[in-house]
Amino acid sequence: MPTEEQLQEIHRLAVLGAVAAIAQEVGPRLTGPWLATSRFREVREVSRQTLTLGPHAGTMVQLARAKRMLGEAKDALGHYRTALHLYTEVGDRAGHATTLNNIGLVYNGLGEWQQALHYYQQALPLREEVGDRVGESVTRYNLAMIYRGQGQFAEAVAALRQVVALDQQVQHPDLESDQAMLRQVEQEWRESLK
Repeated sequence: MPTEEQLQEIHRLAVLGAVAAIAQEVGPRLTGPWLATSRFREVREVSRQTLTLGPHAGTMVQLARAKRMLGEAKDALGHYRTALHLYTEVGDRAGHATTLNNIGLVYNGLGEWQQALHYYQQALPLREEVGDRVGESVTRYNLAMIYRGQGQFAEAVAALRQVVALDQQVQHPDLESDQAMLRQVEQEWRESLK
């Protein structure tokens, strides 16, 4: 397995030699771990370099994620929308669903909950259709948090119960924290009824 430095050099040479397929394959191998360790500026730079060789949905999503975390929400939305178009062109329903969920995250971060809800609700049936149980759990959790924030506790609890059931099916590492959130929202609901 190549080191990070080796992957960076492979990517640099692929961009320099205008070999899009290699840059598009190596780029995410760099940027995925970087996103997980808050190296957002590096993700942005590698993604930009890769995209000089042509459009690529996965790279566009990585760039959008980095820009969202860097506070560049408007740019992130544009990149996500481009990725949606690219995923539609190739018929990638899973990529389309994940990108819809991510657009919802951007709107949620902007405090535009109705827009976030709209995108989560579009993502959910696609995630179910492609059998992405982990992604379905994530989207249902996102929906639950919107419902909770709007004081719609019955809807939030129903969504969180589905999240916990899905977590149990796939042995998701967030099971315990999702169960705790369910108990907390159930308590908030009880208190709202007093």
